[in-house]
Amino acid sequence: MMGFVRVLIFLVGLFFLAFGMTLLWGFPGVGGFWLQSYFMGAVFIGYAIATLWIAVTKTYRALVGAGISGIVTFGGCALYILRLARFQEGYFRAGEVALYLAVLSIWLLFLGQKFSKKKKDRLPLSVQCLFGLVFTIALLEGVYLVIPLPFHFAWVLPSEYAVIYGWLLIGGSLFYAWGLIQPIWENGYPQLYALLAYDLLVIGPLLTLFREGLPVAVVPFFLWSALATVVISVIWVLFELSRRFFFRKGVSQ
Repeated sequence: MMGFVRVLIFLVGLFFLAFGMTLLWGFPGVGGFWLQSYFMGAVFIGYAIATLWIAVTKTYRALVGAGISGIVTFGGCALYILRLARFQEGYFRAGEVALYLAVLSIWLLFLGQKFSKKKKDRLPLSVQCLFGLVFTIALLEGVYLVIPLPFHFAWVLPSEYAVIYGWLLIGGSLFYAWGLIQPIWENGYPQLYALLAYDLLVIGPLLTLFREGLPVAVVPFFLWSALATVVISVIWVLFELSRRFFFRKGVSQ
């Protein structure tokens, strides 16, 4: 039974990975405008890394945080997209997919609750501070985009993308909130690796926004803020992971 569950979690992670890669490459009919699709793809790659990590390490309790995040992310997106589908053609299928992913997230939540923690190594205060910072920034930015407030992103987003981005950020913030509610390494690794994957993927596109002649209008303050946040986040995550690795290595010796 456990082997079957593990395979299912692997398949979920591989689906997120495949869908994220599709968005990164901007395949016609899926990604649309490359910048919007690329950043959404980076989010799905982050989901994939976290899910695959949980499957590989068998730390199934961490699925609770992933489930909560997915319910809010995909549930919010589904409600918004299906509402758009009433007035505009071409959105219904995307709304259905988001709804299916929300249902899948409910399953992940209940599945994670059936398992106990494998280890109870507590997250250091520095990692909790990082999670608190990510939670605060993602939640506030997500709320601003869902409202939506104009000019609250690195570039000017179409209203449809702004709301979808907002739900992605709100749901993502809850993933890190779970790491604060239960601050143990079992919950910390998926968040750290997901954050690192996302940050490394978006650094390049953020830098391209400084070029002139792009078909998008940038918002300089938020562009610089986003780039600085991503760079600091990468350095912080790499520091925490390396410190954890060398600490465990030292303990084992």
